[in-house]
Amino acid sequence: MVAATPITAIGAISGTAQVGVQLTAGALTPAGTASYQWMSSATSGGTYTAITGATAVTYTPVAGDVGNYLEVVATGTGSYSGTVTSVPTAAVGA
Repeated sequence: MVAATPITAIGAISGTAQVGVQLTAGALTPAGTASYQWMSSATSGGTYTAITGATAVTYTPVAGDVGNYLEVVATGTGSYSGTVTSVPTAAVGA
């Protein structure tokens, strides 16, 4: 059995943290397959909670996200393992 390759990093989220503007998770290191979960917090260094249904590589902020900070968690799938968390976005603008 071949051991899974660990994902060690995720790049910065691209896009502007603004309602209606699509954000995209950064590239994985090494490039691999992963599942995604977008997270939200009232403060940059606060406790992040999962955004229901936000499990794609992209996420488009909605009105309820205004003022919150977003990050994305990637968990390796298939022949990849490990979990990495992005740097948070700026506060979401209206």
